[in-house]
Amino acid sequence: MKKIRYFIISIMLVLVLSACENGNSSSNNKKTTEYNENGVVDIYYPNDNNVAAAKEKYQIKQPDSVPAALEEIMLCMKNYLDEGMTYNTYLLDVDSNLTLEFVCNGEYNREYILLAKAAVCQTVFQIKDINSISIVIYDSANQILEENFYLRNSFYFYEYEDEELINQ
Repeated sequence: MKKIRYFIISIMLVLVLSACENGNSSSNNKKTTEYNENGVVDIYYPNDNNVAAAKEKYQIKQPDSVPAALEEIMLCMKNYLDEGMTYNTYLLDVDSNLTLEFVCNGEYNREYILLAKAAVCQTVFQIKDINSISIVIYDSANQILEENFYLRNSFYFYEYEDEELINQ
């Protein structure tokens, strides 16, 4: 009986200490971000069979925190994603690992989804404090269609300066 009591007390102590640690680390909500040009980011979008940057850069209105900047960027990206793929929500953990949730309404086009994920990653990774991105795509019945994990180097983009290379 004493062993069970000590076990329960030790578990409660661990929970209390971990709660105190999370409560004192209010800096997670106040993380400042670094951008390329003082809060200016490129917005990328799927374009036919590649990922393209929007003509105009986006000036983040609240660059003082990661969550605020992320919300702004994702709201802006809604304009560049197909209506069949809708941004739903995000979760940013204490280690700056981001989970983005999307809903795929209608036809599930694998090529478009891959390009959209690449565009989202390339756009969001401009927030220097984001370590990784998990993208979860649900269908209209709330069933998971895909769940993928990406790091900064997960997508590689090649730019061709020589037109002959493109046409080969």
